[in-house]
Amino acid sequence: MKSPTPSELVHAGLGCEPEQIRPDVILTPHWKIDIFNPHVPGVTEIVPHKVYELELRRHSITFVRAGIGAPQTGDTVLALGATPCQRIVFIGSAGALQPHLNIGDLLIPSQSLSGDGFSRYLQPGLPPADTFLRPALPDEFLSATLSGYANTAAPAAGASVHRGTVFSTDSIAAQFPLLEGLSRDYDCCAIEMETAAVFAAARSVDIQASALLAISDSPIQGKSLFAGRTPQDLDHYHRIKEDILPVIVLNTLAGPRFCEG
Repeated sequence: MKSPTPSELVHAGLGCEPEQIRPDVILTPHWKIDIFNPHVPGVTEIVPHKVYELELRRHSITFVRAGIGAPQTGDTVLALGATPCQRIVFIGSAGALQPHLNIGDLLIPSQSLSGDGFSRYLQPGLPPADTFLRPALPDEFLSATLSGYANTAAPAAGASVHRGTVFSTDSIAAQFPLLEGLSRDYDCCAIEMETAAVFAAARSVDIQASALLAISDSPIQGKSLFAGRTPQDLDHYHRIKEDILPVIVLNTLAGPRFCEG
């Protein structure tokens, strides 16, 4: 079987030309570009509702909305492997599985345990090896850079910064019976849907990748995506997501003060 060319892969996965992607990429499942608009001089839409370029004074960064879940996000990372992309910071939300993580806190995964089906397809052979609960690792240097800026910016906004193991699930509704065991037996501090695929796919195409997650809910505190969160919880979460997290990411990828002056 003939594999797609790099250009074909990028066209199918991103809808643009490979050279339109910058070396530094911000990747998210579904967050809108709006959260970055107040923090950069300009934004150019490359592919409607999907690919954008953040125009900084001496640096440009690509912003990509991949779609929710490991298949969409993982395939996007593989497509980015056929572009000039060298670094990815994945941003998204996560649910807390331990009581010391509160809504609005920030989390930088130290590893992500695979609970997704996409990661299997990165294994050779048929049938591929089972990847369930296999750890996928971020780039440690990029994670350390994120941590440095996060630990400077977040506390002043009333948010704590955490490092720890996350679990990447394929299901929102079916996850709940597993949550206690993931926390107790595997020391998972949060659950989300994409980071295992992002880290594994990025390593397979030689891209550095890390993640910065905002805690959006806390099932262990009775504050799930479905019920229990107060208006104050949601206001704090959105403030961190919109005012603090973008600045941390831009500093990480473009340098202090976004390479101004």
